[in-house]
Amino acid sequence: MIKKIKNKIFNGKSNGKEKLISISKDDSPLDIAKNIRKIKYDISKYFKIDKDKVLITPFCDYKFHLQSLSLENIKTMFDLANINHLQNVNLIIKNNITSPEVEKYLNKAKHQFEQRTNQSIESEAFKQLDTDSKKDFLQIDKSNFVRHYIEFSPQLYHLLEPPVNNDKFIEIINEIGINNIECFVHYYKKLGEVKIKKKKDKWSDSFNDLTEKEIFLRGEDIPISELIDLVSLSDLNYILLAFKHKELVNKKEALAILKNRSDSYDILSQKIPIEDCFMINIENKLNNKLKAEWIINSFLYYEAYEDIIFKTFDKAFDYSMGYTDKFFYEFNSCCRKSAHLDKEELSVDEIPKLPLHPGCSCWCEVKNKDELVMKF
Repeated sequence: MIKKIKNKIFNGKSNGKEKLISISKDDSPLDIAKNIRKIKYDISKYFKIDKDKVLITPFCDYKFHLQSLSLENIKTMFDLANINHLQNVNLIIKNNITSPEVEKYLNKAKHQFEQRTNQSIESEAFKQLDTDSKKDFLQIDKSNFVRHYIEFSPQLYHLLEPPVNNDKFIEIINEIGINNIECFVHYYKKLGEVKIKKKKDKWSDSFNDLTEKEIFLRGEDIPISELIDLVSLSDLNYILLAFKHKELVNKKEALAILKNRSDSYDILSQKIPIEDCFMINIENKLNNKLKAEWIINSFLYYEAYEDIIFKTFDKAFDYSMGYTDKFFYEFNSCCRKSAHLDKEELSVDEIPKLPLHPGCSCWCEVKNKDELVMKF
């Protein structure tokens, strides 16, 4: 059935049968699809059991499967009205959920990446670099490989090197919590820096948990030598003037004074919220550099795996719902596989059947919006 959408058909109220939504005449068919699917989406019809796999794109030409996925997990992961990506990462890790299409895609990319890396390592120019320069070179080379890969997806960077010892990683998640792991990963790159927690920070609970586990230092557990970096020299002079100290020319002088005072934290609290300050505790066993890098790389791998699943699912869903023969579309290519069509104006029959590969982010922009038509 085709419904024509002028100014508005849906007003956000219920007609007694289903919840309706607001739609603007300026919305593209894909925008409309993303809204309509929240009320039209029937999870029991959209996922099909295909032998030992679950087909999550049954209405699209591109067949995309997941393995080790129970019906209960399907309902949890693909609740489109309430998607919790971090919860889904946790499910993927603990249930070893994989996609044959993603694995095939990664194996092909990893093979090419390994060949490229081996060529770089064997070159004379690389051998002459010092250790840090070699590491920097390989990271840049990895970024270039991903960006120019024929089937580019932004998730590929973290997926080229799968984690080892998944069981051990699950133990750490059970011990610390997936939310706290995400917080740790986000802030570990700021190792050695004192940060001030925002009042409405999404990781507020994680700050408390990680402090209790002594993974983070907080408040007066942070050395004065670290906190002083958050206060300007002019502010330090202003504060210490009250104690009849002469004007200081550098923070080193201020630190020497504060270290000899029992009220040094009270003094700094005049300019910074001490209790909201935190930093990574480098003495904690979790913060051992090699272990920390393993935790970070493992989490980023599974986060990217979840993202590539949903980006592919999303693209297939939108493609199966969103294009009609009432429009022309400007095609926007995300990778070299479809680069020849980039910025071309296409009819619905000429649009490549998206997605073209896992993580495909090619998209189309409607060119004629005189009348919005949506099939659903």
